Amino acid sequence: MLKRVLISLVVLLVVACLCMCALLIPAGVLAVRDGYKILPSLPGQAATPEPTRLPTLEVRPDTSNNIPQDVALQMDQIEAEVSELRGLSLMHSFKRDTLSPAQLQRNVTEDFFKDYTDQDASDDTLLYNILGLLEPGKDLLNIYHALYSEQVAGYYDPEAKEMYVVQGNGFNGTERMTYAHEFTHTLQDQHYDMTGRLKITDAYCRVHTEYCTAVTALMEGDAVSSEQTWFFTYGSESDRREVQDFYSTYASPVYDASPEFLKEDLLFPYHKGFEFVQSLYDQGGWQAVDAAYANPPVSSEQIMHPNLYPAEKPVHVPAPQLKNPLGDGWRLAGDGSLGEWNTFLLLSRDWDPAWRLPDVDAYEAAAGWGGDHYLLYQKVNDPAVYAFVIEWKWDSLKDADQFWQALQEICKQRWGEPLRESSMDARWEYEDGSQINIHYIPQGTRWVIASNQTILNQIASALE
Repeated sequence: MLKRVLISLVVLLVVACLCMCALLIPAGVLAVRDGYKILPSLPGQAATPEPTRLPTLEVRPDTSNNIPQDVALQMDQIEAEVSELRGLSLMHSFKRDTLSPAQLQRNVTEDFFKDYTDQDASDDTLLYNILGLLEPGKDLLNIYHALYSEQVAGYYDPEAKEMYVVQGNGFNGTERMTYAHEFTHTLQDQHYDMTGRLKITDAYCRVHTEYCTAVTALMEGDAVSSEQTWFFTYGSESDRREVQDFYSTYASPVYDASPEFLKEDLLFPYHKGFEFVQSLYDQGGWQAVDAAYANPPVSSEQIMHPNLYPAEKPVHVPAPQLKNPLGDGWRLAGDGSLGEWNTFLLLSRDWDPAWRLPDVDAYEAAAGWGGDHYLLYQKVNDPAVYAFVIEWKWDSLKDADQFWQALQEICKQRWGEPLRESSMDARWEYEDGSQINIHYIPQGTRWVIASNQTILNQIASALE
């Protein structure tokens, strides 16, 4: 639900974590275009000879007057290098600029989230509270503002056709890497049309969340791969030293204090997208990555399991019928799909660690995901009154059984022993009066949470 620019940014943790991990990859592991396999020297080792650099380009006309000439020359050079490595040429000019951390913070407050209303934040908070992902009393909007103010290292806005790098004390290794990443987004937009052909817009992504999650991961994975390739091929010894220095002193107190599911979700398109794109590259180089834009992935499942792309697509799960049985005075506060990724987070990243499954168990339980649909309703005159229902479909009976057991376990961890329990049904009542029901349905699972027993009974009658 967040603003469009959040689909095309790079976060500092990606610069720190992915790049520093890559520095430790054995020689020959990272495949890059045109046969380059460059391993930056590790401490105590001789530097790897750099490939012949492309000729320095003349500074092209720029819409910003804020960029010093030496920085503009570096930007031009990186653009030429990324274009050559990625195999995509710049088709027309675009706006580029640098931002100070203070300017970024203003943009986060005034621009990034201007379409994310207080009601949007309230609806998401209610959903995350119900699912157990967000601790009650947390201000989600303030968390987002602080997190993105701390973490964003650069971004590309596909509607305004503008690209920005957050600049610290200079245009050094981290800024240069960020520029390579964001320039890749510029090339993606010019060749594949983010908001047109790929349909990455606020309106479309509010409805087609799984598709947009998958395409965002494709784009970010592509940009991370391109950035890494540039770093290994053209990054100087100074770049490597500056990135190492950055990593050695990097601190992220806001990220560290953020809810676990938000931290994981922030990095999903970079980490899992990178793995997805590397899988494509291993099969057919950059041509295979380019082909994915003509036949985009459609679910987080395909990103998490690249072997399922492009054949295995989500099954259609109709929306549970709730509106009429609940009567008048209700508003729809949520309508969508969790997907395999958020189903995994549901099992493994509850705000209370005591409610979590081990990652390996949660991953296996979510892996049979076939499709899902949830609805969340809230009483207009009493926001504390709500009704939530989600139905999952699974690839096989074995997958359905495995998830049923996992869901039972986290419900018991969260709400204690059920009031009743059978092989097909379990029910809990929490101390605040809220009611929880899980049902085993044909090759699927239904989970109902309501603020009181009357509403739960109304939902049960409607879904029979």
